[in-house]
Amino acid sequence: MSVRNLISKLARDIKTSKGAARIDLFGRFGLLVPALASSGIIVLIFTFLWYESAPIMTSPEGGFGIIFNTTWDPNRNLYGIAIFIVGSFMCTMLAIGIAVPLGLTGTGQ
Repeated sequence: MSVRNLISKLARDIKTSKGAARIDLFGRFGLLVPALASSGIIVLIFTFLWYESAPIMTSPEGGFGIIFNTTWDPNRNLYGIAIFIVGSFMCTMLAIGIAVPLGLTGTGQ
């Protein structure tokens, strides 16, 4: 279903509904705008990241090998980001390991 059809269906339903159903439809319609805006922002972020990372991914010094290389030495033009990816993953796992037990037991209040 396209966005245009969804909006026209919601508008038609708002005109024909009464009482609590109308309030529910107003809420749905009101939340559609932020949902579309946040989706658009995510698309813009990915587009920006793709545009900014394209030069290093297509260069002979870089390429997709920088993702798996662990050496970071700007003096020799060696840029490997695997160590940063692993560090971010470990930090995330530590945070999840702390947050999940606290969240499940309810002692983090």
